[in-house]
Order: sequence, then structure tokens, then C-alpha cells
Amino acid sequence: MYQPGHDRSKLNPYCPSFVPSYSNILLSPPLPLQITPPAPAPPAKRRKLAVPPTPIVSPDLGMYISRDVELLKKIGWKKFIKSRRKCGDFADLSNLPHPAKRLLQHHKNHGAPVKFKMKAWSKSKLHAAITRGPHKSCHEHITFLHEEFINMINKQQWIVLPYSVAKTLPGLYLSPPGVVPQRGRRPQWIVDYSWYDVNVDTLPRAPSEAVQFGHALDRILREILLADPMLGPIYMLKLDISDGFYRVNLAIEDIPHLGVVFPVADGEEPLVAFPLVLPMGWTSSPPIFSAATETAADIANADIKSNVPVPIHPLSTLAAMMDDPTPMPASTTNGTPSPNNQPSPAAQVSASTTIGTPSPNNQPSPAAQIYLCANHQYTAVPTVQDPSLPYSKKLAAYIDDIFDDFIGLSEGIHNRQRVRNILLRAVDQIFCPIDFYDDEFRCEPLSLKNLKQGDMSWSTIKTVLGWVINTSTMTTVLSA
Repeated sequence: MYQPGHDRSKLNPYCPSFVPSYSNILLSPPLPLQITPPAPAPPAKRRKLAVPPTPIVSPDLGMYISRDVELLKKIGWKKFIKSRRKCGDFADLSNLPHPAKRLLQHHKNHGAPVKFKMKAWSKSKLHAAITRGPHKSCHEHITFLHEEFINMINKQQWIVLPYSVAKTLPGLYLSPPGVVPQRGRRPQWIVDYSWYDVNVDTLPRAPSEAVQFGHALDRILREILLADPMLGPIYMLKLDISDGFYRVNLAIEDIPHLGVVFPVADGEEPLVAFPLVLPMGWTSSPPIFSAATETAADIANADIKSNVPVPIHPLSTLAAMMDDPTPMPASTTNGTPSPNNQPSPAAQVSASTTIGTPSPNNQPSPAAQIYLCANHQYTAVPTVQDPSLPYSKKLAAYIDDIFDDFIGLSEGIHNRQRVRNILLRAVDQIFCPIDFYDDEFRCEPLSLKNLKQGDMSWSTIKTVLGWVINTSTMTTVLSA
């Protein structure tokens, strides 16, 4: 709440734009963020039209291991990794209007670096780690892990090699994995890179300033609070990046640093798994990945403030099919408000018949909200802005991100469509959408599963960081 003597400008601090520090990655500072109209895409180089080969899928993990061992012996480590990871997920970044352009280009062309303070492990330490094996939770989910790794191998995200081959790789380090059961969902596997101090000994080459999610909820609620209720309710959407960290490749020569002891039965040959992409559990994965998502959020917010026309994104039409309907004005049927701003008898009857029928997003209908407010079942939403808050005649519009989740806010039906198209195209500027040349295992960067569930649709009720935010009633409730 505003108090006399306080600086009102502090009530509206936007999330600062992500400007990477280049002292750690030996790159010269770039130009500041510029807002420019989208330039026409340069003519793409002609590619030979050919149907992508159908990958061989086998339920036997051993088939993939034997195949990779044979190829590794023939062509060597670098060519082997390039053959297994034929392309990355970054889009063409040459015209990216952001200070992080050169950093992201470095990650695209060379992969994310993995550097340690400690010396290379001795043979005895490697033997001890492989003998100790993974955490016990892995042995309870062997079938799940085999299925998971077959899927990740086909997606060009991981490889698995025998320890007899892996120990010949320079710079090999090993860490144990674990499996975390989840209620009502598939288990979640993760690597414990803290067990042998791999995380502690990782040199800080990642842009830590990219991780800005610590106050994301505060920023989102602040934008809702500062919006003018006279301009209509605030609507929210969520956009999820599928496969998250796995969208960013690792530097080829550093992949052995993040080796993982793969679980095997007693008497079987030890195996080692290697991530080709940012793995979950490594301390530098969040800031490296956030450098990409924060850049997309900054570009989206810059475009929102400009008057640049935005074409309709193909997925926007699909997402719009599940948008909340625009609420009707809080008035009587003949357009004349009743005395004391109370709903008319007809509105009360309409509300009473619709209270028991929830809308698709489980919020009361507009008529029901009027009826509930009139009967003091919850506090009425303010119709005018608090005079102590900063005032703006512009429709509210804002994008924030939390790792692989984007949160969008907007007022006004036409503004909502514009904001969604801006966000979708900002993500496309960072991660390349699927096209004809991709095989069947590469998926759209935007999670189509969550889109079909309504996450990318505009609604006045969304769950953000475990809190159910309702902008119609201006309430937040801890999610069950």
C-alpha cells in the first residue's frame, strides 16, 4: 500500500533487461537493446529437397549402445558427436535485436562450456565412482530409465557408452543419477552433480544475471495491481518451452565432464551416459538456458511498447479457440444500472442459475460475479484505480518468464491478440520451429500439449508458481 513520503516510482519497477556480462566468456560488449521493425527475412539458402530418413527405433537400449560404439571407433569423438547431434534448436540469430546476441550465437555455434577448478580425475577415483554406481532410487525404475533414454537418444539429447570405452575419453568425470517419484505423473530422473562436488567445482562461465525469476511473482502481481480497472480486466496466459534445458547444446570437448553412471544389473558391464545438451541438475544449466528465455521476454516487451505491426502466428489461432469469452458489462438488460449499482432482479436470477455451472476455466460467469458481490460472498472488485498508484491511460501488457515458462498479461481483446502474437514470434526468434527437414523425434519448441490444455489461452485465472491468481476477484490462493 502507498504511504506518504514513499517514492511512487518504486511501485512499478520493471524486470531489467538481460544484459550479459562478457568478462567471463571473453566476448566484447555488444550494442544496447534496440527496438526495430522486423526486417524481412533474408533469402534462405536452397537446400536439397529430400525426405528425412526414418530413424530406427528399437526397444533394446543395447542396440543403440553397440551402434554408437562402432561409429565412435570409426570416426572419432568430435565427428561422432556431430553425427549424433546433427542440428541444434537455436534459430537464425544474425538479426537478433538484443545485447545477448553474441552470447547466444556462441552457444549455438560452439555449445555451452563446462569448465572446472579441479584437476582431472585419477583412474582410482573413476573406478570408485563406477563401482559405487547410481543412487538406489534408480534400481527401482530400471524399465522407466531404459524407455526414457531410448527416447532421449532418438531426440539427439543423450548417448550411452560402455565404461570400457568412456574411460578413454579425456576429462572424464562421473556423477550418480537418481529418480524422484511424482504423484499422478511419470517419475522424474535427475543427475546428482553435487555428489562428487561437480557443481561446486564448476567455474562460473554462465551468465548468472540471466536468472531473474526470484521476484517474478512480485512483478506479475505488481503489473496487475497497477492496471487501470476502467480499461477492463487483466487476462493472463502461459507459454511453456518443451524439453527446456535440452534445447541448448554442450561444447563437444566438454561433454565427458558431465558423465553419468548408468544403472545396470549385477554382473553386467558398467555403462556411462553423456548429455549432448544442458542436463538437469548441473548448476550452470539454469542461467545458460535463462539467457535464451530472458532474451525472448525482453524482445517481446520491447515490441509491445512499440507500434510495430505484428502478423498472426500460426499457433495463435489454435490458442484463441480456448480463450475466455469477453465479459458482459455489469448492468441490467436494458443497459441502465439499477440503483446503488446493485444487479437487477433479472441479473440476480440469471446469476443464481449459473453459479452451479462453472465456466471452462472454473471462474464464475460475469452475472454470477455480480450476484456474489451483491450478497457479500466476496469483496467487490474496485471499478476505479487507487489514486495513490501511478496512472497510465495505456492498456496493460507485460511478459515475464520463469525458466521455461512465459507469463503474459494484457488488457483489451485486440491488445490480447497482439501480445500473444508478439510473444510467439519472440520465441521463434530464439528457438527454431519444426519444419519439413526435421525428423519425427524433434518436437515444436512451444509445448503443444500444454497449448491444447489451454495454457496459451487468455484467462483471468491462471496458476503461477504454485499460486492461483484470479484477476476478476483480485485474489491469490495457494494451489492445492
